[in-house]
Amino acid sequence: MKYFHPVVLIALILLLASSAAGFGQVSAMPAQPELQTLPAWETYGAVQGEWLGIAVAGAGKVNGDAFADVLVGANKGGDNREGWAGLYLGSAAGLQALPVWQAIGENKGGEFGGAVDGAGDVDHNGYDDIVVGAPNYTGEAPSDQAGEGAVYLYYGGEGGPEAAATWKVEGDIQAVRFGAAVAGAGYVNGDAYADVIVGMPGFTNGDFENAGAAFVYFGSAAGLNTAYGWLDYGGQASAQFGLEVNAAGDVNGDGYGDVLVGEPYYNQDIYMDAGAVYLYLGNQFSLSNVHAWSYTGYRGADRLGTTASGIGDVNGDGCDDIATGAPGYNAEGMLDTGRVYVFYGCQNESASTLNLIPDWEFSYPQANANTGIDVSGGGDTNADGYDELLVGVHLYDDEQANEGAVLAFFGSAEGLPIQAGWMVEGNKNDTFFGFSVDGAGDTNQDGFADVLIGSPQFRYEELIKGAAFVYFGTPQTTFYYHFLPFIRR
Repeated sequence: MKYFHPVVLIALILLLASSAAGFGQVSAMPAQPELQTLPAWETYGAVQGEWLGIAVAGAGKVNGDAFADVLVGANKGGDNREGWAGLYLGSAAGLQALPVWQAIGENKGGEFGGAVDGAGDVDHNGYDDIVVGAPNYTGEAPSDQAGEGAVYLYYGGEGGPEAAATWKVEGDIQAVRFGAAVAGAGYVNGDAYADVIVGMPGFTNGDFENAGAAFVYFGSAAGLNTAYGWLDYGGQASAQFGLEVNAAGDVNGDGYGDVLVGEPYYNQDIYMDAGAVYLYLGNQFSLSNVHAWSYTGYRGADRLGTTASGIGDVNGDGCDDIATGAPGYNAEGMLDTGRVYVFYGCQNESASTLNLIPDWEFSYPQANANTGIDVSGGGDTNADGYDELLVGVHLYDDEQANEGAVLAFFGSAEGLPIQAGWMVEGNKNDTFFGFSVDGAGDTNQDGFADVLIGSPQFRYEELIKGAAFVYFGTPQTTFYYHFLPFIRR
């Protein structure tokens, strides 16, 4: 049996700096705190074509102990391709090798596990909960609709999540793909109960087919409400509003959680599929009825809003910041380099919470790299008081085609630097390493946040099964390393 690891070759790499106008000059990576260079934990798919790692998420503390847990999805897992999701508990030694909980979708091709996230503690019982989407779910009743989608919530407990979902909501309309995106929404109305946001990108709004919609379900002492507490629709045909949904954190410092909704196929004037992302502010009752802020792509096929996420406080000003990705962005004559935009939050309760132009931008200078296929906050991996930004570049090439890579940018009082402080590669052809990324939390309780990476086409035991990896945070000061593969037998 062969086990793959990204491993260090001590060799400095040069990165091209990024600016709003394009790429900067080549410069050496400075010494600075960074993550570990070898994965501290890994797990692999069970069968060919499972796509384990298509979705990964920090799950919080599902069993109520001091160690953060992680959730991994495989939308083609199961004996009949129902889809699969598994939860791995943290411990003093890191994540456990086997999932403490796992579940399989209810019907073939339902894509259960295609979207996963930590829900937070929706019933305020001291245990965090998890949410799983099955966007191609079709129920068994005659009235059920093909491809309606479904979302499941599993309550946490001392032994891990409950075996069966306590909460389930279906799309109830054919092909709307309810649950294509799911996320813990934070505390949008400021109470003690965490809320959940769900995307439905196939929803038809009047004459606009596939305009999309997004829903928020509020937590309560009795658990997550089955009736949505907030809803908004897309207003353009085929734009797929809600293909991405996520928590933004508290970007205006008013004590209420805010949310992001992506619309990656939005047409901006003559620019087809430029994409857009929207911010909705929480308040004492719900969320704002109209988005408080938006940003759109400005070139055709940018697909901005493919991913959008709160990234914590990267500049230490007390307000949460956000990032969004446009993987189809073309830069410097190169197609599909992709681009990531960051907007810094501010202590301002007005609608002008975020700037209308990005505070920070980055593109990896390689054609077809798809920079920003996923973005996430990494937490504070080096315990310096500033959160980090994680960027997935799943079609990155070095010596292997489409091996993928993940970059971490370390926060500071000045905000994010133009150069990544850490980078790790997939090191095998077509792994799609970095297709999904997320902050894992502190899985081993050493004081440093860890990083979770999905690689859905990773080849293991000569079969394409998919994989997920965790890298431990560390205060270690090193140089920036480039990674080459090796095989441990």
